[in-house]
Amino acid sequence: MKKLLYLVTLVLIISCAKEPEKCESFKLGEFYMFFDGERKSYYKIDRSENEQLELDTRGNKVFYTVEWLSKCSYVLKFDPDKNELIPEMKMINEDGGLVIVLENTPSREKCINYTSYVKDYEESSKRTGMFCKGDD
Repeated sequence: MKKLLYLVTLVLIISCAKEPEKCESFKLGEFYMFFDGERKSYYKIDRSENEQLELDTRGNKVFYTVEWLSKCSYVLKFDPDKNELIPEMKMINEDGGLVIVLENTPSREKCINYTSYVKDYEESSKRTGMFCKGDD
């Protein structure tokens, strides 16, 4: 019985230890972001520890500051030093920014699912999608 309990505990520890690795692999670097149901339009993301550049298919750039809350979640705010903030951007910043939660759920090998929402308006602003590495 002790061996079974030990084995179950070991499997749980190993499986839990692997989850953050998937999030960690999407923390820094270049990715493509797709919204659910909109596979044809995407954004190219270039993220460093504290900054993110978002480039859409028309070449429009948006700059963000990044604040990591955990290995799998962070807050984006529009960078007022690098963007000319329109009223919607100012409102999102004032409402706490955009929260992004990376989900360690089964997805394609080079991709991870995410949920995003405006911090103070989670239910009314929730969106889902996927970050992918490479040319997915």
